Amino acid sequence: MQNLQVIHQVSTGIIDPPYRSVESSVAPFVLRPTIKSMSVHSVEQNDELRTANVTVHVNLPVSIKQRVILALNEWTINQPAVYLFEAQPREQDTDEVIIPIIDVKAGEYLVRLHVDGAESQLGIDTQPESPTFNWYNSPKIVI
Repeated sequence: MQNLQVIHQVSTGIIDPPYRSVESSVAPFVLRPTIKSMSVHSVEQNDELRTANVTVHVNLPVSIKQRVILALNEWTINQPAVYLFEAQPREQDTDEVIIPIIDVKAGEYLVRLHVDGAESQLGIDTQPESPTFNWYNSPKIVI
């Protein structure tokens, strides 16, 4: 959560003071991360479950002090699995976050990233002729 305020300086037409300020009220806003790309690597299989690392590239730098959570929602209507995993500590601010995932059911997952509680948004299928019209459909990864 951040605060936003617009301060506009207007010329007074005189020398002292040369400007006066007009200020808006302070309004809260949340700057959401946007997932630009993802990859799954170092996959290990144990029966039906997978352990791997997920690398997520976002549109904003993530501070070393920020808490990052990866949310996976299985893309199915038949008893979908849901998982939450915390990112590894980072040594510097970066737009690339690596999150280890453990014992995840093999499948296709919708992905959201939570950075200090600000959640990335899911995309929606906007093609009226599609069988998944108005369903969430991105970003997705296969595990």
